[in-house]
Amino acid sequence: MEKSTEDINKAKHTEQINREMLEFRSAVLRECAPKPDVKSEWKRFSRYMEINTDTGQKKRRKTIIWRFFFGIVTSAAVLLLFFILTNKPERLNSVRVFSASHTAKEVVLAADNGEKKAIKNHAMSFRKSPAKASARMFTLITPRGKDCQATLPDGTKVWMNADSKLTFPKTFTENKRIVTLQGEAYFEVAKEYGRQFEVRTDFFTAIVYGTTFNLCAYSAGNANIVLIEGSVAIGNGKVFRTIKPGEMACWKSNKSFTVTEVDTYSYIQRRNGFFYFDNQSLFEIMQELGRWYNVNIMFDDPQKMNVRLHFVANRKNKLQEAIKNLNELGVIHIEQEHGTVIIR
Repeated sequence: MEKSTEDINKAKHTEQINREMLEFRSAVLRECAPKPDVKSEWKRFSRYMEINTDTGQKKRRKTIIWRFFFGIVTSAAVLLLFFILTNKPERLNSVRVFSASHTAKEVVLAADNGEKKAIKNHAMSFRKSPAKASARMFTLITPRGKDCQATLPDGTKVWMNADSKLTFPKTFTENKRIVTLQGEAYFEVAKEYGRQFEVRTDFFTAIVYGTTFNLCAYSAGNANIVLIEGSVAIGNGKVFRTIKPGEMACWKSNKSFTVTEVDTYSYIQRRNGFFYFDNQSLFEIMQELGRWYNVNIMFDDPQKMNVRLHFVANRKNKLQEAIKNLNELGVIHIEQEHGTVIIR
């Protein structure tokens, strides 16, 4: 049913009235409501953003600092773990009986005029010293791991062990033949009736005429002399006593001596280039190996130092072979770790 013209006109009139009322209300609101302060609102917004920005930066800085600190702690822990795994600490009851040192690699001949030279030939003679030589005293020095044979001006033969020093003159005097020893040497003294031969050490003096003996003077704890043949008198400058072939005289801290019988065969074998230990303590054996191979020697169990063994080895062999042979005895267990030989 179609709407009448009158109804359409009424509807248009009503719509016009509503539009005018809406415009009136908008005008009233614009007059009554305050105008917005754009500058003030912008400042407030900017402060809000700065606060939040600073807070974010602080949080980020804290995060970075904590991450950096955590990285340092982690790295330190890794390094500590690596150190523990590669460098096992010594046990509280471990005992080190020998320490390696940085020494020369060759035998050296030093003269009192300051000259020094390395000796390639480990068997040398000083029977005919150069007539024009200005030096009057010589010192023959063997490093760890090297030995040396020398014939002195009077014809006496000396076999020096490793880590030893022998001082002697260019020519001996008419009345005495005097040498000084630090370390260990095997002597075959040329016989000269009426002119004694003296070996002076830091601990005692040995006086002989024509004798074969082994003298050790590395330290006060192992200073001794073993007589192979002939006769020798030992003392501290005032009181001397004589020992017989097959006897060992050991120096004591009170400047006295204890004399015992020994088998001299082992000392002859050492002169010939062998390690020869017959019923000797593991402490003595390992000290000798440490000196020759210049390695640290440590006992994890100090009681093992008193174990006595019979052990023979060629000095030309490597340390690993000596350790292998000792382990094969089945009495002890020896390992080598980072330059240190450890007896378990």
